[in-house]
Amino acid sequence: MTSGVAEHLAAQVRRCLPVARNLPVDVSTLARQVGIDEITHVPNLIEDGRLEQRDGHVRVLLSSRASPHRQRYTLAHEIAHLLLADPRRELIARRMKADDEVERFCDNFAAALLLPRALILADYQQRPHTLATVRHLAARTDTSLAAATVRLNEVAGWPHALLHWKRADPGWRYRWGAGLPTALHRRLRSAPETSGLLDELGARGSRDQPAEIPMRVGRSSMSVRGDISIRGRSAVALVTFPPSGQGSDR
Repeated sequence: MTSGVAEHLAAQVRRCLPVARNLPVDVSTLARQVGIDEITHVPNLIEDGRLEQRDGHVRVLLSSRASPHRQRYTLAHEIAHLLLADPRRELIARRMKADDEVERFCDNFAAALLLPRALILADYQQRPHTLATVRHLAARTDTSLAAATVRLNEVAGWPHALLHWKRADPGWRYRWGAGLPTALHRRLRSAPETSGLLDELGARGSRDQPAEIPMRVGRSSMSVRGDISIRGRSAVALVTFPPSGQGSDR
């Protein structure tokens, strides 16, 4: 199953079900229209979401600890599981971080459903590569900044990643990156001087600011250029990595 098939399936859903054509997509109503009888938020769910099909009854469990954006994305992911399922058989599908073909397909479907390719090509391909553009797309589709960044990379050919830090005691803690080059997956971290830079930028206000951000990859150092915004105890940066995705030994 390829991403093209997921795009086609999302387009078919939009064509057949008007609720999927308006933005942001009303995912809860759509879920019920495709046959999900119950949507329950569970505080102690290990995974992000789970689809259960038993005795003609279909329900989705969503982690109540996840953000609303994450819950919407997960519900769209579980809709894909249901569309792939044999209605005559029992099914339990869990949304975890397993890297398998079906999970990737369901993630691709969720992205294609919530952030339509036609919308991005028509309205965002020519916009400037800035945090403001990412925010506009995310707000219009009720998705996260991370999801919007990855989708702009996939559809509009952007070469960017979104980095996120959280204020901790002491300093700032790097939490995650979306749209990272494969070579940096699970290897990227803040440099010792990153916290000082974030403090300095935060003192200037919450507006988007250009910056050279020091980072580490293993024992190597690198500096990435991008726009950074610091609001309260949260910082995000839209950056571009060197083509190799590697730093230099120090």
